[in-house]
Amino acid sequence: MVNQNSINTNFTVGTEQAIVQPTQPAFFAFAGLSQLDVTGNNTIYSVHFDTEVFDQNADYDGDYIFYAPVTGKYSFICTLKMSGITAAMNVGKAVCKSTSVSADYCYSNAGCVRDAGNFRTFYGSITIPMDAGDNSRCRIQIGGGLKVADVMGDASISYTNFGGMLEC
Repeated sequence: MVNQNSINTNFTVGTEQAIVQPTQPAFFAFAGLSQLDVTGNNTIYSVHFDTEVFDQNADYDGDYIFYAPVTGKYSFICTLKMSGITAAMNVGKAVCKSTSVSADYCYSNAGCVRDAGNFRTFYGSITIPMDAGDNSRCRIQIGGGLKVADVMGDASISYTNFGGMLEC
């Protein structure tokens, strides 16, 4: 079964009864480069995810912002691997910031829960309502210390990543 107009295929149902929606908004990107000294002194930093794995429907800007093409409920995931975390950094949060909603993915005492290498990974997921034209991004804020915390990036490993899709 195929539903299409003269230009696009909207969805297909294969013999295995799986529904494929090739124009359904969905993306996944990761930080291919580290971003140095971006927070630690309570600075709110919009993380750059410059390496796209996929961007179905071209709604991700290729850097850090997703734009909702239609009104609906969108799910987002975010993983932020941070380095340079010191004992003094007593506040840390990863935030999903959209045009209409700002929600914490993860909140913790970053300095207390850092590992022996002074790394801390923040991660979470959220589903939020968005109107057509709204945007969403992933931010990090760490406080209590100096501005020496880094966002870890790597060209081949997605330590730090951001993804999302329209749910309904």
